[in-house]
Amino acid sequence: MRMMVGRSEMSVMVLVLVVACILSPLAGAAGSGLSRPFTLPVAAKSAEISQDGKGWIESGVMAVPFVQTEGSFKAALVQSGWKYLHAVALGKGNVHTLYTWRRGGNELTLMLRRIDVNRTAFSWGLAKTGK
Repeated sequence: MRMMVGRSEMSVMVLVLVVACILSPLAGAAGSGLSRPFTLPVAAKSAEISQDGKGWIESGVMAVPFVQTEGSFKAALVQSGWKYLHAVALGKGNVHTLYTWRRGGNELTLMLRRIDVNRTAFSWGLAKTGK
């Protein structure tokens, strides 16, 4: 028995698939109650999410070099409307760097830490600026 699908039914099925593909990366975050203010870079793997929303809200690892991780996060934040403020390199050899971004009355702090040549850890948190 052959099933016939009309053009409108096919359009609906394609739309449902597209929406499912867009939302599926957010399923893990949504299940934890996390609403990210930006989209994580594709290579980012979340390892820990704060349950109380204080301190570092999310931490994880990217299996790419530090410079590529830095560029990926910068692109993701700019695309989400965040304005870059400044960066502070910490430690000998700049193994830790803190970045500050602002959007509206929120300030986002991102920390990137070089683990080795092809692995970089990340953590980010939010604060109200009062402005």
